[in-house]
Amino acid sequence: MATIFIQRTIKAPVQDVFDAYVDHGSWIEVPGVLSAKVVQPGRVEHNGIGAIREIAAPGAWFREEITAFDRPHRMEYKVLKSVPPLRHDLGLVEFRQTADGTLVSWTSHFHSKIPFTDGLVKQVGTQIFGLVLRTIDKRLTAKV
Repeated sequence: MATIFIQRTIKAPVQDVFDAYVDHGSWIEVPGVLSAKVVQPGRVEHNGIGAIREIAAPGAWFREEITAFDRPHRMEYKVLKSVPPLRHDLGLVEFRQTADGTLVSWTSHFHSKIPFTDGLVKQVGTQIFGLVLRTIDKRLTAKV
């Protein structure tokens, strides 16, 4: 089992950061993301609980379901299918307003189904998560 955990403070209100993160289609702005789309809308909100999103990057593809959605504090997801293949136990993204902006904490627990690749998947995943949050930060703070 491997865990990715990253945090980033974004100098914007929690509602704006949450909205930017859950706008899955905008992930196409993230360097290295080839496509990002909601293939099945959520039950109440387009990007909310029950939504199925697909994200592709060079050498990787993920089909994920949004499993919990507590606006603007928390979103959980689960990888349903992926390349490379993973057993994914939990994806959790939490948003907390602070004096400096919004602290985003992103955790993902997984196990690669390809032997001895957890470390590589963790390294690449950490970089990608960081790029997602950096892109959101740039987009939101450019408005200020």
